Amino acid sequence: MNKASKWMRIALSAPVYAASILFGLVTAKISVSAVLEFFTGLMTAYDIGVALGSLAIGLVTALITGGLWMLGGYVRGQPKQMKAEAS
Repeated sequence: MNKASKWMRIALSAPVYAASILFGLVTAKISVSAVLEFFTGLMTAYDIGVALGSLAIGLVTALITGGLWMLGGYVRGQPKQMKAEAS
């Protein structure tokens, strides 16, 4: 395998992994703040709706995080070598 293509794939996948890590941090911040809202005491219906909406947004960002991580693995992965069939 060509070493240049290996390093090129790693260089292209690094920003994708970085974006995934940043989305993971945003997911953690959103989720923790939403869960902590539930423990603040008495909540109105609006407060409950805001907390549940924040949890839903946290779920969406978690899905984006997973998708970006898988995309980074796909970009970094080695291409499959196809062998020609002898006929």
